[in-house]
Amino acid sequence: MSLLAGLYDVAGEFDVMESASLFLNSSFGTGKDLSQSGRNGPSIFPSTSLGLRLDVRPAPEVYARIAVLDGVPGDPDDSRAGKGHFSLRSDDGVFCIGELGLLGGGGAAGDAPYTKVGLGGWYYSAKGDEIRGVDSDGNPRRQRGNYGAYLLAERAVYREPQSPGRGLSAFARLGLANAEQNEVAYYAGVGAVYTGLFRERPEDQLGLGVAAAFAGHDFERAREAEGASVKHAEVALELSYRMQLTPWLSFQPDLQYVIDPGFDDHVDDALVLGARAELSF
Repeated sequence: MSLLAGLYDVAGEFDVMESASLFLNSSFGTGKDLSQSGRNGPSIFPSTSLGLRLDVRPAPEVYARIAVLDGVPGDPDDSRAGKGHFSLRSDDGVFCIGELGLLGGGGAAGDAPYTKVGLGGWYYSAKGDEIRGVDSDGNPRRQRGNYGAYLLAERAVYREPQSPGRGLSAFARLGLANAEQNEVAYYAGVGAVYTGLFRERPEDQLGLGVAAAFAGHDFERAREAEGASVKHAEVALELSYRMQLTPWLSFQPDLQYVIDPGFDDHVDDALVLGARAELSF
């Protein structure tokens, strides 16, 4: 059992799939459903909340963890506040998240035969605006409590017999959020990463991922009532290749194609070209 207290990054231990960390699209990190929680999103670097995290390991292959945090990371009302700044207010509410999971094989996705399955849920206690509901004055109705849940899995599908660090890993994630408060009601993501595809480059990684965010029914009806045409889903395709050039330098060109960005029928599909470089000291 372990206990942590302080400014806590939820993405460090919750809703984490190691094989998905190759990708640059944020949906392969914290799922789009979870990212909607709270007034300023969940507590994620570089804007984190003060909180408490408990982790229990009843068996080597079983983990159960829960965190309770200030519901508003940072101070969204003060743009001058530095990273690590926090403000505790009575109307911030509390953000709670828990995850129960099973681990198999080694301790990392590069080990064989690594497997991870996790089931998580989250709740934000403060009131939030309903997307469609309005009061007698035409103002959005306030609903106490935003919530969601997710299921994730990853596995080392294949490992080369003579080099267990090389091979194919795959992952999948499903998530849902309260459709009365959130634009995105459902999320699904899948992907695969091959490490050491080329014999002379054992540490390089090639990955292909697909992330889909689905609009909630209330959001669709609200946009249609405004006369806007709404697409049901935004889909992002990502192809990425990480090259380990030296022990301290890697370079990663990245290609993404986003279909129906923002669920907006009037916005063209987007082609995104990018790159990431990493220096290790």
